[in-house]
Amino acid sequence: RPPPQVSCVSAQHFARLHVPVATELTPLAGLWSAVYMSHGLEIVLVEYGVDGTIIATKVTGDECVPAGEKTWTACTATLRTSLTSEEGSILMESEQEADMQDFESDRELELENVTPPRYIYDPFNSPEHLNNRGPVVRCYDGKGLIASEGYTSPTWVDGCLWEYEGGGISFVYMTSPHVVLNFSRCEVSL
Repeated sequence: RPPPQVSCVSAQHFARLHVPVATELTPLAGLWSAVYMSHGLEIVLVEYGVDGTIIATKVTGDECVPAGEKTWTACTATLRTSLTSEEGSILMESEQEADMQDFESDRELELENVTPPRYIYDPFNSPEHLNNRGPVVRCYDGKGLIASEGYTSPTWVDGCLWEYEGGGISFVYMTSPHVVLNFSRCEVSL
């Protein structure tokens, strides 16, 4: 008797994405990209709730938090124009890490005597770009979603959203260790 035939079916679902336009009242609305650590480059849709809450939903997901799920929120009612001492330390650490990555990249280039691209993982958030963001001008308290592989044990943790003078944003997961995701606006042309 022959073995049973096995067929593999692959289904994809595409949906039209409504991208809100940034306005004076909703300046961060739109698409943003960031490197989510080892998960790579991901895109989030930032919208404002009726209560003014800033909500980031994953457009591209990963094995822990899939597309379509909220990834972080920030409360506009908690607007601050300065960082807490803990946030200031985190910002300094992230800038030092970016400077160190820049230095190590330059050193590797000297040692290998080749000219590969300086920043492989995310051209939007290279240390050069990060250093040109300018100072943090607005901070909002928020919550970030973390989960295990397969979207198991999703948990909201404390976080904060930083808005830079140069137009970028960062979301900081106030976990141990801290995780800083540096976002750049995705330009959409229709």
